[in-house]
Amino acid sequence: MFKSRKNFQGFTLLEGLAVIMSVVFLFALASSFFMRMIVQANETGAVSSLAKLSAALEVYRTLYKTYPQNLSYLSTVNPTLSAGTLLSSGSKLGYNYQLESGTFSRNTFEVIATPKVQGLTGKHKYKVDQSGNLYRADTVTSIAWSYYDPAGGNTATTGAGQVVSSDQ
Repeated sequence: MFKSRKNFQGFTLLEGLAVIMSVVFLFALASSFFMRMIVQANETGAVSSLAKLSAALEVYRTLYKTYPQNLSYLSTVNPTLSAGTLLSSGSKLGYNYQLESGTFSRNTFEVIATPKVQGLTGKHKYKVDQSGNLYRADTVTSIAWSYYDPAGGNTATTGAGQVVSSDQ
């Protein structure tokens, strides 16, 4: 009734499908891991870029006694200044950067880094102000900022900007 499979020369359809499904499953695991790593790298780059921009803005203020109107002015301070040349376009590593100077006197600033594509190039938006404080918002549309310490500190701020320490 059943024939012997001694002269078997290939795989059955079920074995082929099992191999294909295993490869697809492993690919899905690896791609989600790599996407998380890309988002994390973009966010780390945004924090680093904001620190460079903050320093460049202080150099500009030292020279011109005011903060610039936009990021492209930073390249006039020193053409080799990495923050000015890398970010004068307003974009780097999946984030868009926008300078908001003080309304009347230009003695204050905020640089806001927003992901180009929420969730794909970054999860959080970041900002730095003239005092060098770094803040993070959980989503692009959020208006509540919390103080962000890249080293992992526990200090936070409310949406109203009041600094609150959770260290006990």
